[in-house]
Amino acid sequence: MGMVDDRFMNNDEKLAEILAAVRRIEARLERQPQQATPAGKSSSARKADLSRLDVPEVAEDRDLDSQWGDPVVKHDKVKGWDVSYKGTRYSECPADFLESYAGLLDFFAGLNLEKGDEKKARFDKLDASRARGWAARQRAGTISSLKNNTDDLGF
Repeated sequence: MGMVDDRFMNNDEKLAEILAAVRRIEARLERQPQQATPAGKSSSARKADLSRLDVPEVAEDRDLDSQWGDPVVKHDKVKGWDVSYKGTRYSECPADFLESYAGLLDFFAGLNLEKGDEKKARFDKLDASRARGWAARQRAGTISSLKNNTDDLGF
């Protein structure tokens, strides 16, 4: 702790030294400027920007069953997941992973929107919507086996 060996301090002295250290840290934090969230905006401001893309939060079955409805995971690092699903179709990933991945894609969409790349932001938001749609299908147990069977036949 301080300059005095801890073995020779009583509990009151130790507590006083700890409180003094906490006060020094608090004072230092008060002097620091407020840190902005990534990309300089609060998460609520970023969500408001994303709402103008006119993409549903959860994709509908019509979208999930379309030609582009079952994309592959493009990113290797997803917060909270040690396992990589990169290159795996959404329909083959666990629902919890897909929810986390959708959050990451929403974050990327917000960054792209702030950079002025609305087209890329829209695609990220669409993929986030599809990830949530596949997660909902998995939780409901309604993943179509027909889609998987036609993949095997080359359709």
